[in-house]
This record gives sequence, C-alpha cells and structure tokens, in this order.
Amino acid sequence: MVLSRLNEFSQECLLLTGQGIHWSSQLHVCLMQQTLSFVKKFHDDRKALLGRTLDSESWRQAEIPSSFQTVCTERLSSLRLSDFQPVNITVCQRRNVLIVDQEPFVVNGTVLLLVRMLAEYCEALMLFSDFAPELLMCVVELLKNYNSRSCQLILGAGALQLIGLKSISVRHLALSSRCLQLVLLFMPVLKSAFEERMPEGKRHLLRHIDQVSKDYRDHIQEITNKLVNVIDHCIVVQLRNWEVKGTVPSLAFSQICRQLSKFHNGIAGIMPDLMVKDLFVRVHENFKVNLKDQLGVMGVTPHDSLTYGFVSQEYLYYIKSLQSMSCCSSFKTESISDALYGKR
Repeated sequence: MVLSRLNEFSQECLLLTGQGIHWSSQLHVCLMQQTLSFVKKFHDDRKALLGRTLDSESWRQAEIPSSFQTVCTERLSSLRLSDFQPVNITVCQRRNVLIVDQEPFVVNGTVLLLVRMLAEYCEALMLFSDFAPELLMCVVELLKNYNSRSCQLILGAGALQLIGLKSISVRHLALSSRCLQLVLLFMPVLKSAFEERMPEGKRHLLRHIDQVSKDYRDHIQEITNKLVNVIDHCIVVQLRNWEVKGTVPSLAFSQICRQLSKFHNGIAGIMPDLMVKDLFVRVHENFKVNLKDQLGVMGVTPHDSLTYGFVSQEYLYYIKSLQSMSCCSSFKTESISDALYGKR
C-alpha cells in the first residue's frame, strides 16, 4: 500500500513539473527497485512455504472452512480471484468437501493453501500492475512447483520417505488428481486477471498459463492411467493363476472381485461418481481383453462346451459383482460370448 501511494505521488510530481511519465525521476527509480525487491521476497516466501507444506502433507482429506467455500464460489462466478481471506475462521463451520459448479471436491490442505496464494498474487497484481509480467512468471513457477513436487511425492512415491506412508494407495492417487483438477478450475480466472493488466508487448507471456494448464491435464491423465494399471495388474496376476474347475466362483475370480471392490471403496468418496464410472468402464474393457488372452493361453474355446460353460458362469459372477457397485449398476448383463466375440 505504501509503495502504491508513493507511486501515485511520483506520477503527480512528474505531471506537475511537465516532464510526463517517463519514469526518469530518482524517486521512481527507487520505487521500481523497492517494488522488485518486494515482489521477489513475496514470491520467495510463498514458494518456500508451499514447498515445506507439500513435503509435510499427509495426503488426507482436509476440512473446508465454510468461509473458504463462500469466497471460492463468489470468486469463480465473478472470474476474479482476490480478497481470498477467510472470515472468522476460528468459529466458522467446516465441511468435508468443497463444492465448485455443483461438483464436490475432496482435497488436501496444501491445495487450499495454494489457492489462497494465487489469490494473493492477484491482489499484488492489482497493486503493482506495472509488474504484471514479473508476477505472472512467479505464478507460473509456483504452479509448476506444485505440479512437479506432487508428482514426485505421489507418482514417484517420494512421500513414503518424507512422511512415512506405508504405501501410495489408490486413495492417495485419487486425492492428488482431485487437487490438480481444482487448481485447473482457477486457471481461466488467473489468465483473465493477467490479460487485463498485461502490456501489449508482453501478452505473449500468457502462453505460459496455457502450457502449465496442459501440464496439469497431462499429470491428471498420468494418475488416471496409474489407477487403471494398478487394478489391471491385480487382475492379470489372478487370471494367470486361474484354474477352471467345477467350483464357481473360483479362487481367482473371488480375488478379482474382491480387488475390484477394494479399488472402488478406495476412490469412491474422493472422485465423483461419473469419474469412478469412467474408470471402471476402462477397467472392464481391459478385463475382457485380458480374459480373452488368458482363454487363448489355456486353450479354452466355445467349442469346449463343458469348460466354456464354467467360464461363462465365472464371467456372470464377475458381472453381477460389478453391478453391485453403485457406479457400475448400469453395466449391461452380457454373455461371455457377446463380451469377447460379439460385435463392438
């Protein structure tokens, strides 16, 4: 605020002396230097805090202050990310999810801190519009740091050493994905804020927000692929040990359905139902491919009516188990012949 007032005073003095605003006065040079120093310290402090908070993050669901929910809703609807200070945070009610555009977000505490920081950068932008290019690159660096570090901690399993997690579970993966998706929602708001104040000759810098948005989407896709690969691996291991006998379900198919149920329970409540369903659609399609391959290895064909009949009963058991999950209740009941050899 003091720097802003001094800047206004400097401009008025230049106008009074008839020099115009050429930024040549000693006072203004000093102001520029002080503002640059402030921006650097402002950014370094937040970058360090975000790094420390991420490294100590327990990757558990955070409670959402109701004041945060209110301000978040207002800022997204107005496309302005500012004044993001919770009111009466010690007495306000808390909830388990953040609702954005009628979509529930279960996130960790670090991403809530990041969103508040982004709002602070937008506040700084309003005060120091002449430094929009510098502030933009600071925001981009902060966003990149969060993206790369969270990738190292979850996909790279760095959190195992830092905070002693026993394993990176599907729940941790799902939570990390939702945090990234929440930040993505604020990217257009950030870009709009900087577009308003970016000098014409520096507008090309806005492409960095587009690039970091792409990086976030790529990271989200990596997590999705990892989730699918985790359950695919469990299924393939069981299929390789599968023995087709008279007992239905076999031990292998019982284990497959048990693993699918654990997978569902791990991500349900973190990811919205539609996302969970999309994941299970992929898992189901991969299962049919792996099942067909395994039947080929075992030499089981529709011509072997007895063995193939047992396989059909196993597949029906698998389908019924899928349909018992809320996200898969709409999956159609199909015969194994239609599933593996029918028209797609």
